[in-house]
Amino acid sequence: MNMVIRNTTGTVLGLLLALTVGAPAIADDTELLLVDPNNQVPKPNILLIVDSSGSMGTPEDTKEPFDTLAAYAGACDPTMLYWTEYDAVPSCAVTNTQMIAKTSFVCDAAAKQLAGIGIYSNKMAQYRKGSSGFFSIFLGIDEPRWQMLKGGYSSEIVECEKDRGKHGDGIN
Repeated sequence: MNMVIRNTTGTVLGLLLALTVGAPAIADDTELLLVDPNNQVPKPNILLIVDSSGSMGTPEDTKEPFDTLAAYAGACDPTMLYWTEYDAVPSCAVTNTQMIAKTSFVCDAAAKQLAGIGIYSNKMAQYRKGSSGFFSIFLGIDEPRWQMLKGGYSSEIVECEKDRGKHGDGIN
């Protein structure tokens, strides 16, 4: 009988300890936000952070902001917008065919950003003839439709996803 009482007592104490240890710790932080009613001027809260990690020793390389009034020299044609599929500066080389005539670019959402900072990033589509796969080549489909941008089609209409159809270019 003593063995049963001892085992039961041990089990109950173990269960009680497990329940006590497993209980969530409850803290109330509202006192930090309250002002002491007896004290008219609250004490300032100051947090000082000293960062001595490796990134703090690296000099930061900055660039001059884009100036819309400045005339930039180079091989770029001022009547064209140059594009790339990657996060890189597009090339203005004569061999680059990834450009769009400014008159063919109908994305109004990009107009302000291009005039302001000189760069715009969004999904674009081009309204042009051309095959886009095996079935269109096999079936002889050559109707104009919205397609991914492709180099060499600088005079075809280009629209961005952000404002598609909002400015009334007449093409559904």
